[in-house]
Parts: sequence; structure tokens; C-alpha cells
Amino acid sequence: MKPVFDFHPASPEEFEALWTFNMDTHPRDGRWKVWRAEYAALNALGIAETWVVTCNGDPVGEGTILWKPDCSAVGGRIELADGRKNANLDGLRMRKAFEGQGLMSRLVKAMEAKAKKNGFDVMTIGVDEKEKRNCAIYDHWGYRTLIYKTWEDGEPVLYLSKEL
Repeated sequence: MKPVFDFHPASPEEFEALWTFNMDTHPRDGRWKVWRAEYAALNALGIAETWVVTCNGDPVGEGTILWKPDCSAVGGRIELADGRKNANLDGLRMRKAFEGQGLMSRLVKAMEAKAKKNGFDVMTIGVDEKEKRNCAIYDHWGYRTLIYKTWEDGEPVLYLSKEL
């Protein structure tokens, strides 16, 4: 049977499946439980919207749109997400078996379309400068305008934007 992929906002059940997988994959890192609680609250408040890639109905990838600056990932930085014009992509993850098939590109395009439909003009994204593969992918997706470079957890992080 040929796999059927879908890209949409995560249902509560899909959100739980994604985060159970994330926590099970990082069993010794308690931050994942904290992040799960934060993202559940952000989704409930409409500050964020987690999206899912499904394969034959099973979640295999995810990303979250952060609409407003009221979350730890944005940290009040309105140039990243301001609730009006700028939104931020965060938490892009794909299961290894599904990498390299263009699924994340399709998910990001769907998320960008949702942001544009909601009246947002700019999408932003952060990337560790040392992650050269991700830097190249984001450039390919059109994230070429440098907002700024900062240091987080002792590492340089680039924040990039793209007009929608």
C-alpha cells in the first residue's frame, strides 16, 4: 500500500502521540516534559498551533507556529512573533525513517499558508549556526534575511525571516 501523507493542525490525540514519542526518545532529559506542558498550554491559549505530518494516519513529523511573543521560545522578542505581522516556526521534527522525502518542506509550506491566511506577512525561524544542513535547508525555503545573531546555551543562533 502506498503511504498517504497529510499535513494539518494536530488534534489533541496527535499532539499527545507526538509528545509521548519526544519524551520516550529523550527519557533522561526532563526538559521535554516541561516543554510538553508549555506547548499544550500555548496551543490551548491560541498563542501557538502545533501541526503534524501523518503517514496513513500515524504522526511522523511536527512543527509549531508561535503566533505571539508570550512563550519561552520567543521570549518576548516581537521581531520573531508579535501576534499581528510576524510569526515564528519552532520545533520542526521528523522521524528518521521519513527524512529526505520532502515532507518537512510540505509541512512548512502548509504552516506558512496558514500564517498568511491569518494575516501574517513574515515568518521567522531560528537555527543553531553550527547546523549547516539546517541552515542550507532554511535558505532553500527562502529564510535568507538575518534578523540577528545571538548566543543561546553557549552556542551562536541565527534568527532568519521570510516574507510570506
